[in-house]
Parts: sequence; C-alpha cells; structure tokens
Amino acid sequence: MAIDFANVRGWLRRDAAAICAYLLATLVMTYPLVARLGGNLMPVGGDTSMKLWDVWWFERMLATGQPFYFTKDLFHPIGLDISFHPISWTTTAVIWLLEPLIGVFSAYKVMILVAVFSSAYAAYLLALWLTKNRVAAWFGGAIYSFSPYHLGDLRGHPDLTQLAFIPLAILCLLIGLRERRVWMAALGGVLLGLVAWTGLYLFGFAAMTLAVLVAYEAWVERGWREKGFWQIVGVFALAASVLLAPRLLPIFDDRASLSYVIENKFTAYESQADLLSYFVPPPANSLLTPRLGELSRMIAGSISVYSSPYLGWVALLASLSALFLRKDRKTIWLWALIAAVFLTLSLGPALRFGSRVYAQVPLPAWLLINTVEIFRSVRPILFHIGMLLPLGVLASFGVRSWLERVQPKPTVRAGLVLALAVVLFTEYWIGPFSVRPLEPSPIYEQIANEEGEFAIIDLPMGYSPSKYYLYLQTVHGRPIVEGMSSRMPPNAFDYIDNNLLLGLWRAEEHLDCTDFKQASMTEAIDVLRVDGFKYIVIHEPDVFADYFEGVPVTAADETVKVYSLTDLRDYFPCGNR
Repeated sequence: MAIDFANVRGWLRRDAAAICAYLLATLVMTYPLVARLGGNLMPVGGDTSMKLWDVWWFERMLATGQPFYFTKDLFHPIGLDISFHPISWTTTAVIWLLEPLIGVFSAYKVMILVAVFSSAYAAYLLALWLTKNRVAAWFGGAIYSFSPYHLGDLRGHPDLTQLAFIPLAILCLLIGLRERRVWMAALGGVLLGLVAWTGLYLFGFAAMTLAVLVAYEAWVERGWREKGFWQIVGVFALAASVLLAPRLLPIFDDRASLSYVIENKFTAYESQADLLSYFVPPPANSLLTPRLGELSRMIAGSISVYSSPYLGWVALLASLSALFLRKDRKTIWLWALIAAVFLTLSLGPALRFGSRVYAQVPLPAWLLINTVEIFRSVRPILFHIGMLLPLGVLASFGVRSWLERVQPKPTVRAGLVLALAVVLFTEYWIGPFSVRPLEPSPIYEQIANEEGEFAIIDLPMGYSPSKYYLYLQTVHGRPIVEGMSSRMPPNAFDYIDNNLLLGLWRAEEHLDCTDFKQASMTEAIDVLRVDGFKYIVIHEPDVFADYFEGVPVTAADETVKVYSLTDLRDYFPCGNR
C-alpha cells in the first residue's frame, strides 16, 4: 500500500478514520489536559520547570547573541557549558513560535497533545507500509504512542516524547531502499537529523534500529551487491550528517568532559527495568491496580508512579502470535530481533524482579554497559523507548493475522476490533493527566522590574530545587549563582566551592562564628558584590536562619524572604558578637 501524500483527497479517504480515532484516543488518554490548555496549570513532572527554561533561554539566546552551547545566565559569573544539556531543540523552537499567539504554558501543553497524536500516526504509517492493513497498523501506532511509559514521560520530558520522527525516518529509508527512490532517502536523512535535535537518546535508539535494518537489507536481501543500494545509503547518510554535525560535534569535541558526564550519569545497577513490571499494569492505573493487590505492590518500589514499561497483554499476545506466521516471516523476525536487543538493554546488567535487584544474576547487557562508554550514559530503562516501535510493528502483524481469520464475518471482525481497543486502552490508562498551577512569588516581578544589571542567589542549593529556580529565572530574568543541567560539566561548581560563604550554603552547614573570622566572611561577601550579586532569596528560611539573624529583610511573603548582600555585609551575625 503506497504512501502517497500528493493525492491529498485519496490520502484523507484512506486515513481519515485512523486520524479521527487517534485524535479521540489522544484526548481520552491525556484527559483532562485539553480542557486545561489555558491559564498557568502545568504538568506535574520533575523536568517541566527545566523545559520552560529551555524555551526562555532559546529566545534569550537569539535576542542577545549568546553562544549556542553556552549560557551566562546560569552559574554566574563563570557561566555553564550546556553542550550536554538535554534540550529538545525542535520542541523548544515550536513552543517559542507558538508563545506569542497562545502563551508559553498553553504552547507547552499543545505540544504534549501533538507528541501523542503525531507519534501514533507516524508509527501507523510505517506499520501500514509493512502490513498493508489499516486496522492492524492502527493498533501498532496506538501501542507505540499510548503505552504507559510514553504517556508518563509526557509529564516532564519532551525530549523523550516527540517520537514521530523515528518511524518516519525509518519508513523513508526503507522505501528508498526497496524502490530506489533517492529523494525518499534524502528525506529520511533529514528526519533522522531532526531526531537528534529532538533528543539525543532518541537519536541513539533510532540509529540502533536503522543499523539493524540496513544490515538486513545489505546482507539478507543482498543489497550490498547493487550500486543503487549504496547510492541510497550514501544519500541518507549525507543528508543526516548535515544536521547531525552541529548537534553532535560540540559534545564529542571535549572527550574528557564527555567521559566525566557519562560516569556521573552512570546508574545502570539502580535504573534498570523491573522484569515483573513488563507484565503488571502500572501503579497509576486506577482501573486495574486495585484488583492486583500484592503484584502491584511488588513493582511499586522499582518504577516511577507514571513511567512504567508495562507491555500490555494485547501487544504481547499479538506480537507472540506474529512469530508463528509464515507470511512476511523474515520481516517479522527482523523486528523481533530489534525488540529483543532493546529488551535486553532495558533490563540492565543485573536482574531486577519485584523491586529487588539480584546482583548475582548478570544479564547479557552487562558486557555492553560495562565496556562501551556510550551505553554507560543511558539509564537502562530508557531503552524501553526503543522497544516501543518494534513492539508496535510486531503487534500489527499479529492483529492482522487475527483479522484475517475472521475476515468473512464482519460482525465478529467489528467486535474483535472493539474488544481489542477497549482492553488496550484499559491496560494503558495511567489516570487523569495531572496539572498544577505555577504561581511564583510577586517578588520576582519586582526583581525583574528593577533597574540595572545584577544577579541573585537562590537558597537552598541542590539538584531538585534548582529545577524550580530555572523556571523562576524565566520570570525575573536575572543571572543566578547555580542552575541546572541534567549533565553537569566537571568545572560547573568551581566558583561556588571557591567562595567561603557559597560553599557553606551549598553544604547547608550551620553558621559557627568560632570557626570563621569576620574578615573572611566579609571578603566572601565583597567578592559576590563585585561579581554582580545583589540579592539572596531564601525559599526555606529556617535552614539558613543563623546566617541572617538581625539582617534586615528586603522583601518577603509567605513563600520567600529576600536579603540584600549589602545588608548582609553590614549586619552579618558573626560581626555583632
């Protein structure tokens, strides 16, 4: 079945039902997000604040001419290398374009809906080309996009949820190889480049999948013997390289920093998939979890409440049944191999089952994770994202075989399709899409409106609070002393650790005037003032009360207290004893 978008009317006639069904499923599975697109309600997710900062910084970068992979707004005054920061450039750019029309919050939420729908439809197009069956292909797209892991990531990881480019890039390359269509190969290369600009993890998963598919076409299908095969592969690689070079070269340019970042992100023995969680619905599934009892409790400690790698019994049984088919046998087993690779990697180096890690049971991924540096940079469970596409493809073949068996009986066929859809979406449901208001203190608006250039210090410091400080920076617009990147370069904290006062605050140590001379504290404060810092904003006043005893409060409300560095210098507690 050809994918011909030139004939728009024919395309709509063929896919209108699939598109409408995906739109409806998107609204249901993200309920009630569509009713809360306006206002300041945002998804409940650890990285939402950081992704809003990405949009703010993208606009600021364009306006101020800051370097592409470096920002002066974080870790002031030395700045931060964000080469390794997992910004989703494509998503960020689209949100930035939509922001003047509907606001950044609404644009962010619209992109969530776009991610769900487009990922489903893109996988549908690939499955349709492979199976030549629209209904079966629809289930493949649904499994790819509505799986609990994908829906869970929507709450804060747009770099992991915009999955549409992957099946489209694969589809274009396969059409190019099978039909020797050069322009399709070029388009596929561009789409692969866009995958890298969407998320580096996604690029890695797409590259692994493509490597297996190209090797199959070259060896099994004897493509390596033909000049046309190499021409298609060459065009695809060239088109991809044009977009990949500016995205990847800054990362690999500094090998020492890259190795440091990889080792600091290595969590393979804590972040592998729980084997049992593949077969037990996620804890957030309010429809099934109350009926599972102990099984649900067994996996609760090893997975996120939302991001569960649950496969679903519809997908699993359909995929297994596909393995016994004679028709398209080579294609089916090719995609089964790809699924097996990602499954093996997602289980990590040691078995986790029922929230318990069996370190004495090494798994095949151990060799790759412990010997190949690039695999050490990926939390094993993330490889589950790579398994979603082969799972959807295999399930499409399985559903096709079921439908062919009841083809002469339209009523039975319709009943089967309806039953499969109901069971699938019941299995994949992870509850209402949670949102909460983002309501920063009005004090930040006051800071934003003050004249002059200055920086601020947010306390307490640390990984988790800094995510929220990134969002606050989008409100006040001032450089901050710390910041956040999921992959921190080795020298990020040099300035903080070399300043006596900042070092104490980072360590959350109580003030002991017997240990520090007043002159040393005064010198540390003066350095901060010279470097442009003006205010200290305390988000948890009790933690640092001893440092500000007797210091006048510049501004305060129920959420924060603000002190000026000038007042801290004049009224520092140790100088008054």
